[in-house]
Amino acid sequence: MKRTLKNVFVLALALLFCMQISAFASDAKMEAVYGTPVIDGAIDDVWAKADKQDVALVDDAVIPSETATRGTFSTLWDENYFYVLVEVDKKGVPVQVDGSNENTADCADVCLTLNGNFDATLTAGGDDYAGVIRVTADDTKSGFGYIFDMLEDDYLGKMVVTAEDKYVVEYAIPWDDIQPKAGHILSLDIQINDATDGARTGLVMWASNPCYCWRESYEHGTIVLAEKVVETEAPATEAPATQAPAADVPAAPAAPATADMGIIAAAAILALAAGAVVTMKKR
Repeated sequence: MKRTLKNVFVLALALLFCMQISAFASDAKMEAVYGTPVIDGAIDDVWAKADKQDVALVDDAVIPSETATRGTFSTLWDENYFYVLVEVDKKGVPVQVDGSNENTADCADVCLTLNGNFDATLTAGGDDYAGVIRVTADDTKSGFGYIFDMLEDDYLGKMVVTAEDKYVVEYAIPWDDIQPKAGHILSLDIQINDATDGARTGLVMWASNPCYCWRESYEHGTIVLAEKVVETEAPATEAPATQAPAADVPAAPAAPATADMGIIAAAAILALAAGAVVTMKKR
């Protein structure tokens, strides 16, 4: 009986531990492929090779809503920047381009730690490589934490409204003193701030729900830098070289065939023999 109770107690602790893990960690994961886009709000061809995932978790606690807004995002990297592309569709609701402050206009925040610290605090005074950045349609930059405070003048961001109810955002975030390489891990979540009539009316995320990704990285998904692929072009097919025409040189007489030589030799012998006969008759 005691052993049975002990087993039940251990099982309960294990279940509780699993519940805590599931409550404080996300299994969202993406691989960032190598590539360099132009940060102008236009989607370059290089993005076509990047993984694309849905931003579709609607917050049910911080700003609960029934928003239909959804998005997708992709990531790239090179030696200078970590790149993020977010495409947002408000499903018929017009994009809000201005608001009373930076997150009461439609925008897409990037919440991350460049060093992959899943125990970081993203708010001011947190991890040296953690923070939140955003840019709005009027090119206003805002955010908090190290990423914003230290790299505000260095990170690039561009939001472009592509239709009445759609917009695109691109970011380039410098690595600071991190030397990126394949296998490097970042923690990240995308937070779409859904705005209506000058107020933030909903939140949509990639990795976490409720929306605590803006303050704690344990809510983030995992980004892994992929191997740099060296693309080699197939050699062009070369046309056969055209031989230069020969100079006008008089053709050398062709050597007679072997049969002709035999006939000539036989004729010469007959001629000699005939001459010898004539000489003998004269004598």
